[in-house]
Amino acid sequence: MMGSGDDTQHNGSFIITDKRVAFYKKGLFTEIYKGISISNISSLEQNSILSHRTIAIHTSGEDITFKTSESKQAFNQAYEIIEELRNNLTSAKNTQPANLVSNSSNEVFDKIKMLGDLMEKGLITNEEFQEQKKRLLDSI
Repeated sequence: MMGSGDDTQHNGSFIITDKRVAFYKKGLFTEIYKGISISNISSLEQNSILSHRTIAIHTSGEDITFKTSESKQAFNQAYEIIEELRNNLTSAKNTQPANLVSNSSNEVFDKIKMLGDLMEKGLITNEEFQEQKKRLLDSI
């Protein structure tokens, strides 16, 4: 660990999943985890000076910078993966769910469950879920 306060730096692992970007370090006496949901990332910056590379991740509430001396290829791949995940999430959010009105109550409940899954995955908002759920329940 180096620095203090907002300038504290840790050595650890940079992890990218389909839902979040995270930093993880497990030490002898401490464990550090800092994750940011892909959906909360407002912008990314990359910088490369000699063999030192950084990816700065910006959200509405905080900025985190990951530094590495990994190969330029691995660094660029990590940046591209995060951007692709952000773009896929944005595209999915902009796709409105189809009108799921049906007369069969079993189909209605199945569709409400499907909408709940979409909301859990961040593909539709809570408002969109509530609107479609109301339409479906009104159709019974």
